[in-house]
Amino acid sequence: MNKRFLYLGFLLVAFAACQHGKENKELIIGTWKAIKVENKFADSFFRKGQEYIDTIGKGHDDATNIELYGTANMDSMRKALQVEMDSVKSLQEGQQAQTVFKFEKTGKVTLGVPGRTDTGDWHIKKNGQLVLVENNSADGGSSSTDVDIITLNDTALKLMFVAIDSGIKDTSYVSFRREGK
Repeated sequence: MNKRFLYLGFLLVAFAACQHGKENKELIIGTWKAIKVENKFADSFFRKGQEYIDTIGKGHDDATNIELYGTANMDSMRKALQVEMDSVKSLQEGQQAQTVFKFEKTGKVTLGVPGRTDTGDWHIKKNGQLVLVENNSADGGSSSTDVDIITLNDTALKLMFVAIDSGIKDTSYVSFRREGK
């Protein structure tokens, strides 16, 4: 008798998982615009860069600053570095704001980022992961990326991208808002 309940429980869980995947497939169809990117490495880079700008040359006399940085006018140097930092941040935010994903019922996807539009295919695995398959027209091959769906409803989509480079794991969370069906 316990085996029957265990089997029934397994079937219910499997059915619920299939329904969840089907529901996600219906919900994701449409156009999604990126509104926020969270990445601890990028955030740390900007935070440390700002700390550097705020403190560069402080605590040294003019002679030491000239020796280390080639100038005694550290206020001007800090301003120039700040302009560069602000420019990089603005560029990154501009790219985020122009990133658009369009998921079609047919399983096709268009990924638009500034200066580039890629097309490919998409599907959702039974475990709920989104799979993006980019078609490489140059060599006729394709590359696949598995993405965790953190949030998906009528108005919001949040995806978790994980990249591993030289053994270092880099995780980004990208939040989108629906732009249209």
